[in-house]
Amino acid sequence: MFTFGAALVSRNDDYGGNLFERASYALNSMLTSLDEVIYVDWASEGKPLIEEIKDSLVNIEKLKYVVIP
Repeated sequence: MFTFGAALVSRNDDYGGNLFERASYALNSMLTSLDEVIYVDWASEGKPLIEEIKDSLVNIEKLKYVVIP
């Protein structure tokens, strides 16, 4: 049996605007279609992005994350 996963690296800097909506959409798309998602928060300029959007995510049990200051 195969499992499919993805890793995503991002940071909380609001580059391009609407970062929370875009990040929630991207992660929710992955969490509904993949078996495992690994999110790496790399040097956010304040509160880690994952902490800002965690409440809006589905299938959170498939998510593992790391925060790198």
